Amino acid sequence: MRRIYDFFGKCGLLFKSLSMWLGSNLRYGSGIRLAAINSWRGKVHIELCSRARCDIGNFIMTAGPFYVKCLEDADLRIGERCFFNHNCSIACLAKVTIGDFCAFGNNVVIVDHDHLVSAEGVRNEFRKEAVQIGNRVWIGANVVITRGVSIGDGAVIAAGAVVTKSVPAHELWGGAPARKIKKLDNS
Repeated sequence: MRRIYDFFGKCGLLFKSLSMWLGSNLRYGSGIRLAAINSWRGKVHIELCSRARCDIGNFIMTAGPFYVKCLEDADLRIGERCFFNHNCSIACLAKVTIGDFCAFGNNVVIVDHDHLVSAEGVRNEFRKEAVQIGNRVWIGANVVITRGVSIGDGAVIAAGAVVTKSVPAHELWGGAPARKIKKLDNS
């Protein structure tokens, strides 16, 4: 009985992956490149505005829900074999690049922009700076990554961190705002 359940579960994932691929290509045309085979679990919502580009690599895994919004002229690139746990979101107004083999914990938020604020309050204008995340980066649960941040290869961001400055490769950062905790070695 378990084998039958596993078989139909895998067929369901395959069907969802193929329908995401077909639906996205029909809706966004050349604005999106999405592999036909991925592991989309839970709700996945991808929204591209006019002239936005989205390139999502092979063998992406999500636990859902997973939200992606690319506003006009935005450019989002997600590498191969990345994992996004429950309730991750990416809001892209300029450019967000994520390398290969990255893992994201629950409730991770990545934004490449923020509102301009004046004495009158929040204005409907944005400050934009690209976000770059290297290869084999591990982002813990409840992390916020803000505009202009670059995270180097092999870095680890501890749960609950608010990343407002660039993180060098192979370092552990945590806190709000995030700061270096230690250099990671090869042991």
